[in-house]
Amino acid sequence: MNCLYQTKRIFDLKEKMLSSKRYASIEQARIITRVYQENEKLSLPKKRALSLKAALEELEISVEDEELIVGNRTKGVRYGVVFPESGCSWINQEFETLPTRPQDQFLVKEEDIKEFREKIYPYWKGKSLEDAIKGTYGIEINEISKVVKINQKDHAQGHICPDSALWLKLGPQGLMEKAKKKLKNCKDEQKEFYECTILVLEGAVHFMQRYHDLIESEKIESLKEVGKICMK
Repeated sequence: MNCLYQTKRIFDLKEKMLSSKRYASIEQARIITRVYQENEKLSLPKKRALSLKAALEELEISVEDEELIVGNRTKGVRYGVVFPESGCSWINQEFETLPTRPQDQFLVKEEDIKEFREKIYPYWKGKSLEDAIKGTYGIEINEISKVVKINQKDHAQGHICPDSALWLKLGPQGLMEKAKKKLKNCKDEQKEFYECTILVLEGAVHFMQRYHDLIESEKIESLKEVGKICMK
């Protein structure tokens, strides 16, 4: 098989991705901040679960006619997302330089910078994972960084290895039913974990339903089968 061959569908999708303007999006940051502010008395796991659920239910979505797999973290094809709960001092310092920095450039809307600095950053300053790491290991990290390179020591990041096979086998609805059964018989100290799991999966189910509804409402014939899959 010629690995250089591309179907017209793939070619068109690639062209859209490469030609689309890239913006830094604060939409998710706005939602997460609001949910945290509305639920100050709840535990951190509950606030994280509720904020992710809200994001899945409220984020603007879109589909391209050529897509066979839908779902994105922003309406824009190549937007970058700000995660204030992880760390936001760096983005606060670098907003104006994002469009012109040597690599990984993003356009930024002036109104987004204003909203971030007036409403989002003040809430998270001192409360993010970045701040927790600095408060606990900041001195040690700074000392170590004098002799070895530490990638992104000024803000937090993480990676996960999800069980994709189980997700594809059960889907969010199946996983939610499994979590509900566990919740009925688990120990008291495990209840919050399963409650949060159910909240997040409810958001995932709603997220998929929203794509189905969007495809149906826009009457995109080429995506009818994709819309049906979103409801399974």
